[in-house]
Amino acid sequence: MNGLILKDIYNLKGSMCFILLLSVLFALLFSWEMPEGMILVCATMSASLVSGSFSFDHSYGWNAHAVSIGIPRDMIVRSKFETGIMFTSSGVLMGLIIAILFQIAMGMVIDPYQMLSSSVMSLGVGMVAASVICVINYHINPQRAQLVSTFTTAVCVSGSVIACNMMRELIPNIPIPTSAIALVIGIVMFAVTYVISQRKFANTDL
Repeated sequence: MNGLILKDIYNLKGSMCFILLLSVLFALLFSWEMPEGMILVCATMSASLVSGSFSFDHSYGWNAHAVSIGIPRDMIVRSKFETGIMFTSSGVLMGLIIAILFQIAMGMVIDPYQMLSSSVMSLGVGMVAASVICVINYHINPQRAQLVSTFTTAVCVSGSVIACNMMRELIPNIPIPTSAIALVIGIVMFAVTYVISQRKFANTDL
C-alpha cells in the first residue's frame, strides 16, 4: 500500500473509530425499515474521512515537506483520491455487513440482488462525495482545512440521512443497471475532479 495512504490512515485512526460508531448508529436509527439504506449511510460518512487528512496535512506542513524531499506533486494528489476511494469502499463493505447482520437478527429475508444493487449505487455516491471533498480542499485556503473538514462531515451525515428518508421507497426497487449508472457517474466525477486537482496543486505555491 502507498506510504502516503498509510500516513493518512495513521493520522485518522481516531476519526475512523468515531465515524465507524457514528455510521452504525445512524444506519440503525434511520434505516430501520430499509436495511439497504445502511450501506448508503456508511459509504457517504466514510467518504467524509478524506477531508480530515487535508486538515492534518496543513497542521503539520506536510505538503511543503513532501515536495522538498522529492515526492512528486502528482503522487500526493493521487494518494488523496486513492484514500477517498479506499474509505468509500470500506464504508460500503461495512454497511453491507451491518445490513446483513441486521436482517439476520430481525429474521428478515436477505435479497442478494438488492444488496448488490444498493452496494453498487452507494459506491457511486460515495465516490462522488470523496471526489468533491478532494477538489474543494485543493481550491480553498489551507488555513480553512479544519473548518471544511467539519463542514463536509456534517453535510455527508445529514445528506445520507435525508437521502435515506427521501428514497425509503425507491432504494429497494432500484435495478442493478440504474445502480451501475450511479457508479459510472461516480467514476466520471472522480476522473474529472482528479484532473482538476492535479492542475491546481501543480501550480500551488507551498
